[in-house]
Parts: sequence; structure tokens; C-alpha cells
Amino acid sequence: MTPGARLEVSAPAKINLGLRVDGLRPDGFHEVRTVMTTLELCDDLVLELERPSREEPRVHLEMRLEPPPGSPQHPAWNRLVPDGPGNLAHMAARAFLDRSGARVGLNLSLTKRIPPGSGMGGGSSDAAAVLRGLRELLEVDPDLQALAEELGSDVPFFLTSVPSLGTGRG
Repeated sequence: MTPGARLEVSAPAKINLGLRVDGLRPDGFHEVRTVMTTLELCDDLVLELERPSREEPRVHLEMRLEPPPGSPQHPAWNRLVPDGPGNLAHMAARAFLDRSGARVGLNLSLTKRIPPGSGMGGGSSDAAAVLRGLRELLEVDPDLQALAEELGSDVPFFLTSVPSLGTGRG
């Protein structure tokens, strides 16, 4: 771990090429079947490590909302995208640091271009980008697949971002 180590990562949007939603599952989710692929539209994140702390690792998230070129920023963006511990990127960072045992602080800078609430997976993609970025920066792998599954239904897809058939919880 090198304090000041910095990594820039992109978090692509996704589109469902087909989506079938079936009945409600006992866990409150729906049974789904979908084919997903990524788009060129993406959020960008910068991860920067801080020196280790004797206390609980600190995660700081700075966010900039930047709608795609040619589309006006909807006033709801500020309400729909949490900028603290309720943000999926922040949750992913905390989960990774907790699971890996890494005693490091993290500054996250997120430039948000994927419209929130659009079904394009922006928050899930941001979370997966943080997981991949921390794995690279810290050179540890606390089972990213399991972490991704805990964070949300779409997060595992964004670990690889290859066209995929998704079935199960949605």
C-alpha cells in the first residue's frame, strides 16, 4: 500500500437487450431473465489511497454530477444520488476495506454521467469499479464476486462487463 497511490477507472452504463420479470420471490425481489451489455456512456472514478489509520478506515466521496452532452441535468439528480455512506460506490469501498482488513483511507472522486434511476446500472457499475480499483491498488482480492453479490443484483455483471444472460434475483 502506497499512500497517495491513485487510479482512474471507468464505470460503464448497461442496457437490457431483453428483460422478462416474473413473480415475486420470498426475499422480496422478482425472478428475472435478461440479456445485458454495456454502453459507451460511463461514470468516471478516481481512487486515491491515504496513509494507514489506527482507527477505522475512512472513506471520503466527492461527487460531481455531469449529464451526458446534449442532455440537461434534471433537478432530481441531486436527490437521487446520495453523496455519502448511502452511495453504492461508498458502500463498496467500505465493504472491500472491511473484508480485506486493509487499514487505509480512501478518497473517491466520482463524476456521474449515467442518469440516476434510469435502469442503466450507474450505481452498480460505480460499485463494481470501486471493487476492481481497490483490488488493483491494494493487490488483495477478498472474493470480489461475493462482495458484488452482497451489494446488489447488477454489481456482479459489472465486474466483467461482458454481454451476459442474467437470471434469478432482480
